[in-house]
Amino acid sequence: MVSLPWAIGGGLAGLLLGPLLNRAMDRLPREGRGLLAPWAVCPRCHREVALGHRIPVFGVWAHGRLCNFPFPWRPVAVETLTPPVFALTVWHLGATFETLVILAFLCILAVALVCDIERTLIPNRLVYPALPLVLALAPLAPPGSHWLGPSSYLNALAGAGSALGVFLMVYLLARGRMGAGDVKLATLIGAMLGFPMSLVALGVAFVGGGIGALTLLALRRKGLQDTLPYGPFLVGGAVVALFWGEDVLRTYLTLLWGAG
Repeated sequence: MVSLPWAIGGGLAGLLLGPLLNRAMDRLPREGRGLLAPWAVCPRCHREVALGHRIPVFGVWAHGRLCNFPFPWRPVAVETLTPPVFALTVWHLGATFETLVILAFLCILAVALVCDIERTLIPNRLVYPALPLVLALAPLAPPGSHWLGPSSYLNALAGAGSALGVFLMVYLLARGRMGAGDVKLATLIGAMLGFPMSLVALGVAFVGGGIGALTLLALRRKGLQDTLPYGPFLVGGAVVALFWGEDVLRTYLTLLWGAG
């Protein structure tokens, strides 16, 4: 843990990044909507956003009351939750380059999560630039279990390759019930986590996805032939692996050896 000022600094960084995350969530799934386009127009009601309504958190609440569309709960949630998430991450992991990389990973995962929930789409404009960035940051990424030796690049490539192999096979067997975006997101997550943490993330995602699918079937919200957005489960598995991956892996191996 670190001192309170560092945690407060992390929270302030999250406060400033919240609007940028909302901007990415709104614009990346829409072709022709660049991230560098003017800020002054609301993506929902297309009215000009007043200068006072561009303040993080408070501005979203204020403009939401004037917007012709339903109240923007997602933008409010993103800008409200990002500061405490950043502050708690810095508080628990310390003010290090590794923590900065983890925060960058969390931002990428958050954008993928919201895009898949809202539009059942993992934007190529998110995944394709993020993958080389993640590989470039491999030396600063969380170490995980270096089963393949000290080479961070080798671990990142092995994580990406293992995730790609597993999810490509699932994609082919699913016969259209899983999107290609899930395969790309799994590959990106594998590169983030390295090997074998990529397998921990996929394992958690499969368990969560199975429980979610059975729940939706029981509630008759989905049928056997319906598609199920897998992005939320992949993101959940990635977060578990980022923060508790070694504990999960150790527990699994202990149970496996104990059973043997």
